[in-house]
Amino acid sequence: MSGAAGLARSEHSCAGLAGLVVLPTTLTTAEQQTVLATMFAAQPLGSQTDGTGFTQVFTVSNASGASITVGADFGTDLAPAIALALVIEDNVAEADVTAGIQAALETLAASLGLGADLLHLDICEAAAGVTGVRTITTSTINASTDDLVVAGTEVVDTFTLAVTYP
Repeated sequence: MSGAAGLARSEHSCAGLAGLVVLPTTLTTAEQQTVLATMFAAQPLGSQTDGTGFTQVFTVSNASGASITVGADFGTDLAPAIALALVIEDNVAEADVTAGIQAALETLAASLGLGADLLHLDICEAAAGVTGVRTITTSTINASTDDLVVAGTEVVDTFTLAVTYP
């Protein structure tokens, strides 16, 4: 599933961590109720269930008919702009290297979980593993040399890539 307002990969579509519930915006009301009812049925003792502090509040019932109020926030997809400048081996096509880096970074993005930061070290490691890459001279994320710090309700699932060959 994909969409700027929801989470893109189904393995990140719902997380219940320390009272935080993140739902993709692509779920129907019935699907939201099913997810939240399932979580209610497995709710640990002492969990906060008043729904305060969340953008969405739901009342769900378990199989016994007991009701509970549950809060949820919708996840946010991030699509950072990644720019790399690199030197490649002789007799290697720039287009082939760019395609290899694109694939390597897609694999990296797919491995990031909800709230996982995007690190330059990981980007450079992925790019350096592409056949034909000799040296990575510059790496930026959103025109910054800082790592991308991701909030607990965000996920990096897509990106734009610009590769230059100085």
